[in-house]
Amino acid sequence: MGNICVYAFTDRSKPIAIVFPAKEALRALAKSNNLQNDVRDTILHELVLQELQRTGIAAGLASFEILEGVVLTDLEWTPQNVS
Repeated sequence: MGNICVYAFTDRSKPIAIVFPAKEALRALAKSNNLQNDVRDTILHELVLQELQRTGIAAGLASFEILEGVVLTDLEWTPQNVS
């Protein structure tokens, strides 16, 4: 992934991730699944989420630390572009 922000809502049991994906990695994932390379593709969102969940499990995260959802964006987040 290119850049990721993990956010935990106070009223939810698991966090979500806002992901600015590395273009090549997203392109390869889309191509390997016969999908368009589009951050709005819900199937691509699910594939990215599954990959992040597998990574979290392999890293030994607790169940409440495993991501519940993912948002893909083509706008990189920085402290300077927060409005």
